[in-house]
Amino acid sequence: MARPMFDLKMIGDKELSRKLAHLAEKGQRKVVGKAMRNSGKRVKNEVLIAMSGKILKERTGRLVNALEAMKLKTRSLRSKGLYIVGLPLPTRESLDIPSKHKWYYPAALEYGSAKRNIPVFAPFRRTVDARKDSELNQIGKDVGRGLEREAKKKK
Repeated sequence: MARPMFDLKMIGDKELSRKLAHLAEKGQRKVVGKAMRNSGKRVKNEVLIAMSGKILKERTGRLVNALEAMKLKTRSLRSKGLYIVGLPLPTRESLDIPSKHKWYYPAALEYGSAKRNIPVFAPFRRTVDARKDSELNQIGKDVGRGLEREAKKKK
C-alpha cells in the first residue's frame, strides 16, 4: 500500500481515502487531479453565470469573455498533500485597460472600490461559498469513479 498523498477529510469519506491509499503516487495524482480539474471547470462556469453584469452600468462583456478564455491553473504540493486549482484573473491587456490606468476591473468588482463607489460584488467568493457542499460531494463522486477506472486498468 502506497503512502496516501492527499487528505480527503473535507469530503468526509474514509473509505475513499483508504482506497486511494492503495494506488501508487502517480495514480493518486491522476485520480485526484482529474476530479479537481473537473470541479474547477464547473465552478468557473458558475462564476461566469454569476458575473451577468447586474452591478455594472457599462456591460461590454470583456471580463466574461476574458475569463472564458482563461485556462485553469493547477498545482500539486506533494509535501503538503494539496492539489490547488485556480482561475487566474485576466490581465489588463486582455481587458483593454491601459497599463498606466490605476483601476483594475476584476479586483474592483470582487473587492469593491470606495473611490469609484462600487460595492463589493464578489462573484468568485459568492459562487465558491454557495457551491461548496455540492462541489465537495461531486469531487467525492469523481474520485470514486477515478478509483474504479484505475482498478479496471489493473485487471
